[in-house]
Amino acid sequence: MIISIVHPSRGRPNLAVKTAKDILLKSCYSEEVFVEYIFSLDFDDNKLKDYETLIDSLQQEFNKINFKIGYDNNRNVVQAMNKGAIQSTGDILICTSDDFEFPLKWGIIVNEKIDITKPQALLVSQGVAKYTTNMALPIITRKMYESLGFIYYPEYTGMFADDDLTEACKVHGELINAPQLLFQHNHFLNGKSQIDDTYKRHNNKEGWDLGKRIFEQRKLTGFK
Repeated sequence: MIISIVHPSRGRPNLAVKTAKDILLKSCYSEEVFVEYIFSLDFDDNKLKDYETLIDSLQQEFNKINFKIGYDNNRNVVQAMNKGAIQSTGDILICTSDDFEFPLKWGIIVNEKIDITKPQALLVSQGVAKYTTNMALPIITRKMYESLGFIYYPEYTGMFADDDLTEACKVHGELINAPQLLFQHNHFLNGKSQIDDTYKRHNNKEGWDLGKRIFEQRKLTGFK
């Protein structure tokens, strides 16, 4: 069984690799659970060389992990996430970002929570009371991914994409609620990190207004 980690990142090579290292150290993967790690990067990121150097070091440290780096002309995080997912081969896809902390033995826990033979998704706690009902950390089976055709609906730039995914998973399969399972989201909105250019790129009024408009339109179609 393969778990694919899809990790878009921009402008944060040190944080991205630090996060990836922490995720892999906590995975407790076994011969039965193989992990592939996909970084989805932007061609116009001026820190690409730093990413490549640090990821190469990560590959040497975790030589049993299959690392992949995808490059594209991504205009936003939604495009980067979807492009990264295209490269995945896993039975389960976990889509993260630079500001998440995974629980210990997450690989074993996730494998026990969802059935890879069905289109299922796992809704976990982000450690933020305000955000308990959206999938800012998508955890889905390949069957669900194939049913959706993407991770995030491609018309979004960031805002509301996770709300849309949550509703779409209910329509296309089964959404399993696991509030006791904590994947801590260290977002600037909950005071656990500082806002930077990467956050500003998709956390803005223009993105909010666009996302809200698309979400309302998607409601009318039943998220199909």
